[in-house]
Amino acid sequence: MKHLTQHPTLIASAVTAILACSQAMAQDKSEDKEVIGIEVLEVTAQKRVENIQQVPIAISAFSAQNLRKIGASNINDLGNLTPGFETNITSATQPKFDIRGIKTNDFGIGADPAVGIYVDDVYAGRSGSALMNFNDVERVEVLKGPQGTLFGRNTAAGAVRIINKKPIDIEEGNYRVTLGSHDKKQFEGVYNLPLTDELYFRGSINLSDRDGYVDALRYPDPRKGSAEGEPQKVKLGAENVMSGRAALRWVPSETLELIWRAEFDELDNDARPAYSANSSYYRSQADGGLNPFGVYETDMDTLETRNLFGTSLEINKDLDIGTLTSITAYRRFNTENNTEDDGSAQTRGFFGSNNLEDQKYFSQEIRLTGVTEGGTKWTFGTTYANEDIHQITVAEFMMESLDSFAINEQLKGLGLPPTGAPQLGVPGIMDMPVGTGLAGFLQNLLPNELAYLSQLAGVSSEELAWRIARDNLGKPWSEVTENFGDYTSYAAFFDVTYPVTEKLDLTLGLRYTKDKKDFGILSRYQNEVTIPLPGVPAMPFGLAFGTEYYQRDANGDAVLDSNGNYQPFEQSNTWTKLTPRIVVDYQWTDNLMTYISAASGFKAGGFNSLGAAPPFDQEEVDNLEVGMKSTLFDNRLKLNLSAYDYDYTNLQILRLTGSTGNIPVYNVRNVDAAGKGFEVESEWAATDNLVINFNYAFLDSEYTKYSLFVGETADDDLTGSPLAGVPKNRWYLGADYFIQGDNGEWMLHVDMTSVDERATASDINAVRLLPVNPGLVTGLTGENRVEGYDLINARVSYRSDDDWQLSLFVRNLADEEYVLSGFGGQGENTGSANLSPGLPRMWGVEFSQSF
Repeated sequence: MKHLTQHPTLIASAVTAILACSQAMAQDKSEDKEVIGIEVLEVTAQKRVENIQQVPIAISAFSAQNLRKIGASNINDLGNLTPGFETNITSATQPKFDIRGIKTNDFGIGADPAVGIYVDDVYAGRSGSALMNFNDVERVEVLKGPQGTLFGRNTAAGAVRIINKKPIDIEEGNYRVTLGSHDKKQFEGVYNLPLTDELYFRGSINLSDRDGYVDALRYPDPRKGSAEGEPQKVKLGAENVMSGRAALRWVPSETLELIWRAEFDELDNDARPAYSANSSYYRSQADGGLNPFGVYETDMDTLETRNLFGTSLEINKDLDIGTLTSITAYRRFNTENNTEDDGSAQTRGFFGSNNLEDQKYFSQEIRLTGVTEGGTKWTFGTTYANEDIHQITVAEFMMESLDSFAINEQLKGLGLPPTGAPQLGVPGIMDMPVGTGLAGFLQNLLPNELAYLSQLAGVSSEELAWRIARDNLGKPWSEVTENFGDYTSYAAFFDVTYPVTEKLDLTLGLRYTKDKKDFGILSRYQNEVTIPLPGVPAMPFGLAFGTEYYQRDANGDAVLDSNGNYQPFEQSNTWTKLTPRIVVDYQWTDNLMTYISAASGFKAGGFNSLGAAPPFDQEEVDNLEVGMKSTLFDNRLKLNLSAYDYDYTNLQILRLTGSTGNIPVYNVRNVDAAGKGFEVESEWAATDNLVINFNYAFLDSEYTKYSLFVGETADDDLTGSPLAGVPKNRWYLGADYFIQGDNGEWMLHVDMTSVDERATASDINAVRLLPVNPGLVTGLTGENRVEGYDLINARVSYRSDDDWQLSLFVRNLADEEYVLSGFGGQGENTGSANLSPGLPRMWGVEFSQSF
């Protein structure tokens, strides 16, 4: 593994190669040949309309036509074809976006996402409101690398901009009907209507429904009584979405434009299943043990819901010095994500969780953009945002699963994989020796209480602990933690591009950000255990999260409100940062540009949602990048290259850790990391009828400084290890072929994505895992990796001259069986780490018409 002192070599080599390539390619331009037509978009990544090939930022953009061609429904569908951008989303309300290896995995509200999502220039805030349908989208821009100058909060890794179509001054519309596998039914419609000469309306709607695609056996829920009984055959993975948008655009004069927008979204899905990686936890053995693509076994109902509303008012006023823009926005959503964390129907591994969020978000941006007579382009602006958010996290167990946790802790202490007591042949709690399993755990947790009670009972503490464990079998155990957040952000920014010469531009930008966070946490012991002694009452105590969090007075007593309710334990902090950007770009010809940039990014610190670890520091990144953008051979070839080198200080990562005697929980802590890589993005019009796209991304990343978390040992040190869940190599190859007919045009599209192997999402060491299928998960020295995969998609369309289109599409054509993440999740606590499979082959037929 190369270290930081060697990183500049990559940039120096890239600069030399790009300049050499530039001088050679600059000679290819010819003015007397016919332009064939590679699509070159205009984007607003720098807050002004520009040709994407002249923007000195590594940016991938997709027009509405392109999105339709590849069948992209939301951001998740762009991950496979965008170099440096990973999605692999398994939850619509908790999506994780990854740009160049950087993401935020925390599901809690104490941390912010690393990738900023913007919808019509409004920060989407929590990722729970980011995964929306692309119906009536004008374009999508993926900006890679820190974008701290021109964009709002938390764009240390990059930003994704979704720009919806504006109302226009003509009557038009379109609709699309989709029918597909697993009884897929979807209707999308758009209608634009000029109400007066100055006022225009545009509305769209999306109705989508799909049955489940996972064969499952649902056993009785042990929390509701006996877990015995015959399972019910069900299908899991159903989806139901209803969303819509409306906009009014008023243009009272040539210098004034007002746009009011509103959107809503209602989602009601099954939580996507993740299979247990413990083969002994499978009850039916229908597939001979573990098979993350076979019959799924469950003992609980799961769901995922979202209710979202957003509205904004954009005002654009042309002044003598430039254009003044004001965007006032309000968004709110509430979500529920009730999932099965153990991925099995085994009572010994039972672990369910429910995450409920309620957010309100207000923002105001004002900016002034203009161009001087000398050609200097400039932008100045300020932003304000306030977020009010409430989260309830529920963790549910059975006493048997807590016993499995205790056994696993003891196995780890012996250096054995914590893959579950039954798998290793360890007897259950009824046959466990005194002092082991849950009984031994109780001895460590409650030594004083057991010593007192043992005197009353006339038995040893060890014997009493065993009796308590035995007599509480079959009881559910629940822990609830509430979080409260009130976050305020202020920023001021400027970005100026000065034309040094006719071909050489210098860009300087700077943003000042101040984030203030007030955070509260409330958690109390909620469970009781029965004491097997006559006349001794049940004893309340905490086991799962171990610590109570509420306001206390100087004497340590609880502070109660007028109704006798406990008050949250409050924390507060403020983070500030100046983030600069310096770019030098040279326009060699009209079709060839090179650039070099240095930019910094920032993400505020925060608080751990379960309170098990102290607050974490702000995240900072310095990124050095060189790039080339070219449109060559008479517009037949678009070739963009970029190479980058970044250093992260206090990168916020999520780890499953905990002190001895408590169930480990997810905590966010700070580490240092570095990465270097390059990306290729190309489009080639090979013939008048054939267009080929090829993208490639390479990333070499590592943790450069790692401080051990509570409960970790030297074996858990990640220094020198690659970032979690990040493939080193990934490429995309797509082809479009057009055949002209008598009354229309045939369009054939096929694409293939190849993703390299990657470290497991939990970053855990090999000693803690027992790989069960070398074809899916490979155990390597010091780390475990999820195997790579190849996906093929295809689409055949006929577009009539009468403005209707019929398409047949297949996603995952070869029905590739692949795992998105392996051996992660809190189910590892009870011997049931998870495997999350990708979607199987799915097909559909679309009919659309414009009018």
